[in-house]
Amino acid sequence: RPPSSLLLTISMEIVNTLSELHSHPESLFLYLKTVVEVHSSGTLSFSSLRKIDTLDVLGGRSARDKFDRIEAYLKRISEFPKFLRNHSVDITDEMIELYLELLCRYERSSVLKFLETFESYRVEHCLRLCQEYGIIDAAAFLLERVGIVGNALSLTLSGLNDKFIMLDAAVGALVSDNGVEPLHTVLKNKEVNDILDIVHACIGLCQRNSPRLDPGESEFLWFQLLDS
Repeated sequence: RPPSSLLLTISMEIVNTLSELHSHPESLFLYLKTVVEVHSSGTLSFSSLRKIDTLDVLGGRSARDKFDRIEAYLKRISEFPKFLRNHSVDITDEMIELYLELLCRYERSSVLKFLETFESYRVEHCLRLCQEYGIIDAAAFLLERVGIVGNALSLTLSGLNDKFIMLDAAVGALVSDNGVEPLHTVLKNKEVNDILDIVHACIGLCQRNSPRLDPGESEFLWFQLLDS
């Protein structure tokens, strides 16, 4: 089959698959995740599925047959990245934005990394999605990207007070249960790490943007952080 005809067939298959999976959002998410990751990195990893101990191979011939079928399937699908490298398939903006929305729903912690590594998306639309789903770090990243640095800093700082309240409650519980705890024990609390992550993110934001801001704007940005 000629390459152009093959690509057209693949594109139609992708469209049909998206349509069929529309009413099954979790399956749609997994499908798009596979397509996007192969498209962006050219690789897929199935190492965890190849561990023999995931199957009861001692259970007889049927278990061994099942394992052999899985091996054959993985061998075929592992050639998919090579195929895409040789026959590039376009991923539309609509697919990317649909994937991002599903990422916000099912894998929130991966949204920022995706936005940092994948550049082909409409910033304003993706910002709205991140704001709707409350993905603060990703929304702040997009605000900074479009130059609204003050809002990005304010958004990043918005959860800081809640983190301190949670830390106060956690320390109070430790003291109530065990008496006065050493400082190094308190510093191991998740709430401490969350606060430090926010502070480091804010410092990084100020450092990145200060050189391109007017002195007054840069000073205001730093004081906004210090006043928090």
